[in-house]
Amino acid sequence: MTAKDPLGALFEILKSQLPQASLLEVQEKVNQLFSHLELVPKKDFEAHRDVLETLKQQVQDLEQRLKTLEQPNENGQ
Repeated sequence: MTAKDPLGALFEILKSQLPQASLLEVQEKVNQLFSHLELVPKKDFEAHRDVLETLKQQVQDLEQRLKTLEQPNENGQ
């Protein structure tokens, strides 16, 4: 049981709490669930999140500039 294996730690705890058949069912369901996930390293996730925030800010700035440009100017145009 290590900090890098939280599921292993959970199953160690459940061993004493569940009958073996139930434990096997839980393990199977958990494995099925995790097989459908696409996990990425935290560092990559944070980098993509930062890029997304920058892009969101750029879109907001461009929307504001467009809104300003679309307003009629003071010369009546």
